Amino acid sequence: DVQIKGYPIRLPLDVCMVFTANPEDYTARGKIVTPLKDRLGSEIRTHYPSTLEQGVAITQQEAWADRGPLVQVPRFIREVVEGVAFAARREKKIDKRSGVSQRLPISALENAISNAERRAIGLHETPIVPRIADIYAALPSLTGKLELEYEGELVGAERIARDLIREAVGEVFSVYLGSSDLKSVTRHFETGGSLKLRDDATSADTLHQLRQVPGLFDHVSALGLSESDPAPLLASAGEFILEGLWAQKKVGRSDDRGFVAIERKNEVELDLDPARAPAHGYLARGAKRRADARQRAVRPHDPELDGLAGVGVAYHPRRPLRPSEVVERLTAQRDDPVARHEPCRLGRR
Repeated sequence: DVQIKGYPIRLPLDVCMVFTANPEDYTARGKIVTPLKDRLGSEIRTHYPSTLEQGVAITQQEAWADRGPLVQVPRFIREVVEGVAFAARREKKIDKRSGVSQRLPISALENAISNAERRAIGLHETPIVPRIADIYAALPSLTGKLELEYEGELVGAERIARDLIREAVGEVFSVYLGSSDLKSVTRHFETGGSLKLRDDATSADTLHQLRQVPGLFDHVSALGLSESDPAPLLASAGEFILEGLWAQKKVGRSDDRGFVAIERKNEVELDLDPARAPAHGYLARGAKRRADARQRAVRPHDPELDGLAGVGVAYHPRRPLRPSEVVERLTAQRDDPVARHEPCRLGRR
């Protein structure tokens, strides 16, 4: 409707106008101003892909990944790249108002494929297959698209991006190989085996190293591969399995990508009572040192506990005594009515 000198005139126009706008925090550029927003018939708020399959389809459509028959991108590599974006959208250290756009997995996949091309051209091998190491090489394409909160700034964008890749690898690994029996792989490292993968090694050399781990390629069929596939595909699959085990904390890995056994904390608690301590060996010496430390850690006399003068309270050096334990020890050392009739006062202290 328009007005000409106060007379309303309606023109039968068959026109549909569509406006797009960026997120709220993109300053004033691209925002729909309030007067115009009030006159719009409908406002449709778009959203990120709700499933991993939708994200993979969008990235496959938009990314420059179709680079000829020599480039082969496994499905699990695409899902790991997409999983990084999903993990970033859940991460509390990343600003939710800025969000994580679909440009992040698109750029990450393109950079990972380019790094695989660089390695293959230098080593004269085909086909060209990206690995998990190529996703780590695409870190600059991830860190530049993350708006961090204050807590995230303290940690650092690169550290957060590495953690996101590890989380994505672990989730995709659970989908493909979560029910597979890989105990022979973990046993190889627990018995002293180690393996160090180089990013610039040929696929044949990498595959030769990976085959030294027993049972590593027994489950590649779950990834849609077979033992007769080319070396670059098998090398990418074997590296994915090791990275998945590391993501699930079943094997250990150093910063230079050396795989070893995971360090397990000693869950055995030594008895601090000298009467029940071992008589010989390093366990006996350790128990004696702890018992001596416990005896030295005696609380000084508290003048407020007048009725309990002269009674020292020994406590564990790593854990303060509970009020009930204080009462039990005081009652056992001295049959004093104060210790029996004032447990509340002792408990508050």
